[in-house]
Amino acid sequence: MKRNRLLLIAGFPLLMVLLVSNVLYHTGSPGAKSGSPGDGLATCTGCHGGTAQTVAGWITTNIPASGYVAGQTYTITATATHTGAALFGFELTAENSANAKRGTFIITNATETQLTNANKAVTHTTNGTNPSGNSRTWTMNWTAPAAGTGTITFYAAFNAANGNGASTGDVIYKSSTAVQEFVAPQTTLTLNLTGMTPHIGQLFEARLIDKIDLSEVDRKKVASISSASFSVVFDGIINGRSYFVDFYADKNGNGVYNAPTVDHAWRLSANAINGGASLNFAYNTSFTDIDWRHLVTLNLTGMTPHLGQKFEARLVNINRNMKEAGRVTINSVGSGSFQVKLPFAEPGHSYYVEFYADMNENGRFDPAPDDHTWRLESMTTSGDVSLNFAHSTNFSEIPWKGLFKLQFSGMTPHLGQSVSVRLIETVSGKEAGRGVRNADLAAFSLGVPCLENGKTYQVDFYADLNENGIYDAPPVDHAWRLTSGSISGDKSLLFSHNTSFTDIGWSYLITLHGSGLTPHLGQLFEMRIFNAQTFYESGRITIPELLVPEVFLELPGHDLGGTYNIDFYADMNENGGYDPPPADHAWREIVAGLVNDTIVDFEHNTDFTDIDWIVGVTAASRRNDVRVFPNPFTDRLWINSDPGLPAINNIRLYNVSGGLIIDDHTQGNSVYLNTGSLKPGVYLVSISFADGRSLTRKLVRF
Repeated sequence: MKRNRLLLIAGFPLLMVLLVSNVLYHTGSPGAKSGSPGDGLATCTGCHGGTAQTVAGWITTNIPASGYVAGQTYTITATATHTGAALFGFELTAENSANAKRGTFIITNATETQLTNANKAVTHTTNGTNPSGNSRTWTMNWTAPAAGTGTITFYAAFNAANGNGASTGDVIYKSSTAVQEFVAPQTTLTLNLTGMTPHIGQLFEARLIDKIDLSEVDRKKVASISSASFSVVFDGIINGRSYFVDFYADKNGNGVYNAPTVDHAWRLSANAINGGASLNFAYNTSFTDIDWRHLVTLNLTGMTPHLGQKFEARLVNINRNMKEAGRVTINSVGSGSFQVKLPFAEPGHSYYVEFYADMNENGRFDPAPDDHTWRLESMTTSGDVSLNFAHSTNFSEIPWKGLFKLQFSGMTPHLGQSVSVRLIETVSGKEAGRGVRNADLAAFSLGVPCLENGKTYQVDFYADLNENGIYDAPPVDHAWRLTSGSISGDKSLLFSHNTSFTDIGWSYLITLHGSGLTPHLGQLFEMRIFNAQTFYESGRITIPELLVPEVFLELPGHDLGGTYNIDFYADMNENGGYDPPPADHAWREIVAGLVNDTIVDFEHNTDFTDIDWIVGVTAASRRNDVRVFPNPFTDRLWINSDPGLPAINNIRLYNVSGGLIIDDHTQGNSVYLNTGSLKPGVYLVSISFADGRSLTRKLVRF
């Protein structure tokens, strides 16, 4: 009887034999031996000699002939056949036309199959090698990659081993099969306009918005209306989809959009349309503010190093404290020269354009040089903008955030109602981001670009069932809570309407709209908001260098009915910190009796206020990177600081008379206090850090 044995051959540390000819790979392929172009066409012949025999039909799938759909999961089957084979092995992978690994493999039988090659391929296990007659079959699942990936080819190499314990007599086969991506048939929508005599000679613009995710599908521009009756044709229509059609005439002739009645603007709705559909519009004065955005076009050349790679670009609004205005994703770069259209720019605002190519092909953003990352300098939009970029290795640091997307279904009870979503980072308790939109369809999505790798988020959301514009605990409004799981790149969650409601205790935004700040350009600018009754600071924003004279600075965490002080200053004497006026310019705005999300308008003036800004702590400590919650509190209290800060080494809690109640010497960035024995009242907490600095907060015990 022949026995399988381990062969140790000097000079061949990567000796590749899939099966018992070398017991080392009894347990599976070492990876990158699928015979694919991305694996350098490598199979097992380097160790077994000869040439791999190409065979057809050994890889089958349940992907329909129309093609795979992004995000859907399919079954892949690999079958090897060879008369008299003692054992079989295989490795299978999936690649796009640029030979990049795409899609996600899922093991369905861990006894007989396993992942290999950095989880980009599937191979056998020790228990998955025995034949059934003269053949062996393995199955696995594969989740299709993002839309726009294009044709996928599955490649596999197979070893039919004779089990003689040597590298002779085995036969290597390779097989492949290609599947196309399903592309919904696209057609056109024609907008026919009549009675436009009041706007002859004026600029006209129109855009098509997909109701599912509110993305812009197409836009058209007529430089000068020449006739009272004319038509525009939109491309990119997908049969069965629903759209908004926004359009305006530049009534005041300034070349950009202004809200009605300065300009005349309208919105039409086209629901579940099919190919060649038309919308008819006759001029009227039922205007709608369509909140038009300018188009920023990024023209890229020399991007050949990134063919087949994922590419993303976004606009970052400088006026809104570097808030993302919108992003575009290309799942696979198909040419060295291409355009990216970013239709997100507010008139008069300044932006950075940030973008990256997924050089390491892990499907997510990584800082350079793992990925190639760039930023184009700020520009102010007073109309559409075109920017040119030629590939270079002058990379930029960009604070890219992953995109969270909540995909709703069954939302018919909430059609026409407002739906709000927020994400709270679970360790710090800080809100990471929020979004809001109307439920225009029963199935739609809402995205929030706020995710950081390795973190977990609580996802709170509600539909304003009673339509009063604010949150009410269920069942008055319908509210839910989900958990994101640990983040790696972007994240999507599916939600189907149900009645398992959760009271999510919504909080509200306060936004400072500051204008006329030209005297302070280039200076440090800081803002904080705190509750005037409890003195709890809800948040703080630090702008190291003010770049624009108009800002919109928003902070969450405010309760209805509360009175809040908005304190802010510009470092006029540029010494790096706050000094009472007139050395620095400082102001206080008061929001009394908060009733909803609120914008406070401020025009630069010389009516200064000494806001008694906290000094003597690190910049990070002075922001919302130290969180004491909840406030008011009851039987427990948490104190979390950013991991980047020095550790907390002492917490002292005093009553209003100055008596020391708790003296805790816990070390770390997260501290829990049991406060169940404390009486209701006002307390002060002093938090000391390992670097000798400290801060004090006022708390209320219910």
